[in-house]
Amino acid sequence: MDLNNYWNLQPSESKKWQENRYKRFGFVWGDEPGPTAKMAAQLFAEKGCKNILVAGCGYGRECVYFHEKGFKVTGIDLSEEGIKLAKHWSQEKNLTIDFYVDSVLDMKHPHDGYDAVFSHKVFHQFRYEDRKKMMEECHQVLKDNGILFLSDLSVHDAEFGIGVEIEKNMFERPHRPYRPVYFLSNDHLAEFDGFDMEEVKPFSYLESHPGESTEHEHHLLIIVGRKKL
Repeated sequence: MDLNNYWNLQPSESKKWQENRYKRFGFVWGDEPGPTAKMAAQLFAEKGCKNILVAGCGYGRECVYFHEKGFKVTGIDLSEEGIKLAKHWSQEKNLTIDFYVDSVLDMKHPHDGYDAVFSHKVFHQFRYEDRKKMMEECHQVLKDNGILFLSDLSVHDAEFGIGVEIEKNMFERPHRPYRPVYFLSNDHLAEFDGFDMEEVKPFSYLESHPGESTEHEHHLLIIVGRKKL
């Protein structure tokens, strides 16, 4: 595999797939929040967080949930279709949520700093250098002592090891071209060196994909960190 050519093509091909997916399915995962949002909301409340960024918000299901729990919420995503769905949904519910088409790798939206950043199943899309960028961006937009709550696939997930390993713990699957998946591991957390780790723990849940009638189990790693000063 020509990795230089692959990485040149991958961002645009992956984005094209995501845009088409939202156009076709709309609320891909339904209107309930992701499986770790409730844990994050409880943690944010305990730590006195009020202003939350959802990094990679898709069509806004966690944003709506956090808003209904009393947080001030901003959601960003690179997908124009996802943000269009999110804005329409929040307007229908008469919610005040700021949504922006913006990249988690280069955040340009206006803000005054956040008490916490939440991100669910976004990190796995990126190679190492971009995962580092994402964490640097999260670090930059957080206020002093701000909280990061990230959940994503772990090496204990059933899909780990399927396909060609193109980086450590990252696989390109033949049936899903240009959508590589990185799997988190407790012993490989170099991307988070800007944070003091407060908690790293496994989590599992059941989900079904659009068009599927059966559920399957995913194994995640939840990472909670506090911004280093």
